[in-house]
Amino acid sequence: MAKPLHHPELVPPPDLAVCFGGGDFAALGREMTGLLRELGLGPDSRVLDIGCGVGRIAHALLPELVPAGTYEGFDLFPTGVEWCAARYTPQFPNFRFTHAPVYNRLYYPYGTIRADRFTFPYPDHSFDLAVASSVFTHMYPADVEHYLDEARRVLVPGGGLLATFFLLDPATEAAMAEGRASPTFPQRYGAFAVANPDSPEDAVAFTAAFTAKLMAAKGFTVRRTTRGSWRGAPGETYQDAVLAALD
Repeated sequence: MAKPLHHPELVPPPDLAVCFGGGDFAALGREMTGLLRELGLGPDSRVLDIGCGVGRIAHALLPELVPAGTYEGFDLFPTGVEWCAARYTPQFPNFRFTHAPVYNRLYYPYGTIRADRFTFPYPDHSFDLAVASSVFTHMYPADVEHYLDEARRVLVPGGGLLATFFLLDPATEAAMAEGRASPTFPQRYGAFAVANPDSPEDAVAFTAAFTAKLMAAKGFTVRRTTRGSWRGAPGETYQDAVLAALD
């Protein structure tokens, strides 16, 4: 049975939620929060939400972090950040939201900073946990590499990172070949692939081998990887989720 909904006034209207992936807003937030618990989420944790959208994870974290913990979220799309900042922070000052003007041809063509040059606006070692849900699935390899560098910088030693991907491996390839997976990634560029070459940022996948090597190179030890339901079979998450800890 689902838990009672905390602060339903902080659930965005459907026309706004759909701009950030749609789906069951509360359930998807709880899903990510459950995985963060595996990485050590506690009542006094300091959490960074990379690509916070319209507060899906923030909403789920309210009962976990109020009053002792802290939450910082940033996103390139200003509408979600503004909506959250106006509604969360006056009630919960330990929840803060920041607009990051990062360029993305599909999601924010008005951005003034390239993703592979963007510095997270936080001091070194200022978070215990970081989450990037449905962020790296819209980025190129150099962007992901830089964001992992920044995550490493702002996390404390031993801090946890939860990041979702579309991972390409033999099981995924079979599911796509048999028409069971959605999306599919027909356009290949070595270690990554895109669903739509005319709009590459819509959905980007990486080989599982490349992702594992990249995480290790950036100082993260992968504790567990979930299998997402996008592969056409029951999954623990929709996208594949990598749970890692900073060495």
